[in-house]
Amino acid sequence: MEDNKIQEIYVLKDGQALLLMSKSDFNDDTNTLRKAGTKWLINGPRDYVPPVQVEVLENRVSIPLDQNEGIYIRDSNTGEVRSIIGQTYLLKSHETLFEKELPIEVENLLNQKIKRDKTRVVRFNVPHNNAA
Repeated sequence: MEDNKIQEIYVLKDGQALLLMSKSDFNDDTNTLRKAGTKWLINGPRDYVPPVQVEVLENRVSIPLDQNEGIYIRDSNTGEVRSIIGQTYLLKSHETLFEKELPIEVENLLNQKIKRDKTRVVRFNVPHNNAA
């Protein structure tokens, strides 16, 4: 790495992480061998200056969820889709948010005034004493 080049530094807070991918084989600052194409996370709080062998793919932040809120997550290794409900969650290096498609009849039943976030678990609020 040349000393006269401007280097980007990432300042990560607690609840933040960088999704990284190795462009070539190298040993990182923890002396872990990272093979080309390997993805991993660097979690905050910390400062991070990526070496030339590393590409920063994404800056991730924890997703806070109330007890009635959830998100759909897809595991890139297995293809499994699951939901996380009612907790703060930070995606792992092999996970992505999953957009769940619903039949048009269900979308109409939800009758949303705003566009639905397809990565969020579907909720349907029922007024008190209205369930049969």
